[in-house]
Amino acid sequence: MFACSYSDFFLSEADAWRDDAWALIRITRNLIFLLASKRTDLIADRLPPDWGSGYPNVWLGTSAEMKKYLFRLDELRKIPCVLRWLDFAPCLEDLMPDLADHIDGYDWVNVSGKQGCGLVVPRPFDPDWARNIRDLCSERGIAFSYPSSGGKRPVPFPLLDGVRHNAMPPLSKRF
Repeated sequence: MFACSYSDFFLSEADAWRDDAWALIRITRNLIFLLASKRTDLIADRLPPDWGSGYPNVWLGTSAEMKKYLFRLDELRKIPCVLRWLDFAPCLEDLMPDLADHIDGYDWVNVSGKQGCGLVVPRPFDPDWARNIRDLCSERGIAFSYPSSGGKRPVPFPLLDGVRHNAMPPLSKRF
């Protein structure tokens, strides 16, 4: 379950209801909660007291659409959790070679271009950016997914070099 996909679970505005959400997450162990934040500096202070090394059904993630945001990966890596994931969506520039210094400790990576939702022409996306990240993930044993190339009318899971990439972390990491 991708929680707060159009918001941020760790915003201060969520402080009023976050404890109730943690309670729900605790009792629904059969669901995996994907919690993503661009505000990685806020996460540690907003985890529940019984977090320990993380809840087995919570995966923490962040995004970094440009090199200047790669610091988020380092901040999130300091927080204990069962599984860390990255969402380079939209990927707005080639993140290589810098990404190689930040990606260790992550189990799953998603890359896509900017989407225009049929209304606007989005910022350009070069498939080579996805190829570079795919190759790095392959070298490091990280599950790689390419859910969209972006564009005004994006195609779900387009082929990249003749292959559809929709990998998930190994089962041993998921449960």
